[in-house]
Amino acid sequence: MNITDLNDDCLYQICSYLSIHDMVELHSTCTRFAFITDRFFSTQRHLIIGMRTAQLDKMDRLLQCIGAYLTSVTIWIGYLMPENMVLPILLPVSKFCTNLKRLTVNFMKMEVKYKKLLMAVTSNVEFLDISCCDIDDDDADLLLSCKKVKTLTLNGNDRFRGLCLPQLTSLKHLIAKHSTGIHHYILEELRKRNVKIDDGT
Repeated sequence: MNITDLNDDCLYQICSYLSIHDMVELHSTCTRFAFITDRFFSTQRHLIIGMRTAQLDKMDRLLQCIGAYLTSVTIWIGYLMPENMVLPILLPVSKFCTNLKRLTVNFMKMEVKYKKLLMAVTSNVEFLDISCCDIDDDDADLLLSCKKVKTLTLNGNDRFRGLCLPQLTSLKHLIAKHSTGIHHYILEELRKRNVKIDDGT
């Protein structure tokens, strides 16, 4: 008896003990396993990517399999990470994660090329967290690309003055602790629109 002679539920149960990276490898072995692993991939909604645990050489294939199903991605980079370690994460995210509602990118210096990759997936994002990314007002295009953003978290971005924030017409909640550069009058303008402001004061 071959393992592929088992019914779908049995195979799915067996596969459930595998890591997601193992499932990605299994996916390409035969059409039967492709069907079973696709069933698992379709249940995935949230992915956390940290530099300490990320398998960069497998990121493209992983997101090719599950990216379209994800609604939430969290990425922790690190300020000192070189481009050749950051791009293997951001490139497949920008290519395959096309249905995101929630995007978190923390501790990444917002280089222009990184920002453009993120903008490829922000059109439907409702919850954006770019805390500790050293953004300034030149990065307004990233925020303005989030046309449906409801909650924006900008903790730890002292250089950002917030000049573009009044243009975020869908914004309901701004979290900006330790972001002392945002002009007071802009915060007041947002409050008049009944935007909830959490600036740590």
